[in-house]
Amino acid sequence: MIVNDEFVRRYLSSAPAVGRRFPALYLNENVVTEIVGVVGTVLKDGNDRQPQPEIYFVQGSPTRRIVGAVNLVMRTAGDPAVFTPAIRKAAGDIDREQMYTPVEAVRLLKEQPAAKFDETIEVHLNLGLNVRHAEEQLRGTMMLPHGTGREQRVAVFAEGDKAREAEEAGADIVGSADLAKKIEEGFTDFDVAIATPDQMGNVGRLGRVLGPRGLMPNPKTGTVTFDVAKAVKDAKAGKLEYRTDRGANVHIPIGKKSFEERALVENYAALIDEIVRAKPSAAKGRYIKKITLSSTMGPGIHVDPTRTRDIAEELADASSSSEVAATA
Repeated sequence: MIVNDEFVRRYLSSAPAVGRRFPALYLNENVVTEIVGVVGTVLKDGNDRQPQPEIYFVQGSPTRRIVGAVNLVMRTAGDPAVFTPAIRKAAGDIDREQMYTPVEAVRLLKEQPAAKFDETIEVHLNLGLNVRHAEEQLRGTMMLPHGTGREQRVAVFAEGDKAREAEEAGADIVGSADLAKKIEEGFTDFDVAIATPDQMGNVGRLGRVLGPRGLMPNPKTGTVTFDVAKAVKDAKAGKLEYRTDRGANVHIPIGKKSFEERALVENYAALIDEIVRAKPSAAKGRYIKKITLSSTMGPGIHVDPTRTRDIAEELADASSSSEVAATA
């Protein structure tokens, strides 16, 4: 789902009378942040309703800070006077109609007021794919040159020697039928699940638990393998899995706000190179339709989707121009 002005206007127009609750919004954690800026813009256009949305997450765990930000914007009907200084600054610094270069977008995010934690920087891509056709679905894995800045908890389904290999490689949780039973009872405190092929009998019945969370081991992403040591080391090093959702969108983190500007730009460039390389042969028309860069608590910044090459070089050119301007 892409949360844009059109989506919010349709949502507001379908709302019940003033004082009634809005219908539930079913969003994932990646797109909730963008609605903050959009709703504020739309409500300032004259809609005086004061909706009280019920927010649910279908992916990821609920983040109260984000929910609070969404509720604040909607309760105040977009009135900047009652926003916190951080929200006012974020809204004023970014032109929602402009397409920024990757370097400009990263700099804008870095300049936003800091939260009380190290925010994750995420890239959201809307692709020109018809994901109802199997040949146009996009899925793969990649390694970012500077990692994601997040420590991954890895669970491994293995027995015997393979279990020992996994433990020696740094796996956080290792088990077999006992681990499967634990997950069935509600345990999901891990970020990556790996299994040896002979363990798929135990893993198969966990599809309803692991599937919706994106944790189901899959041979296409290298998480069903006998080489568990390599799989664990790759996961610990920040190996990322990406895939299109039902709306042909890809959401992927590229680092933390504390990263150096160059590291974020190079991670962004590596991601775009991978998405372009993995373009399905059956894809027709415009491939990358929209790119949005955002931080956990920051607004979405629209990035020019036509800039897919020499992105890292743009950073060097921008730095040179800044140095020349400073000495002039």
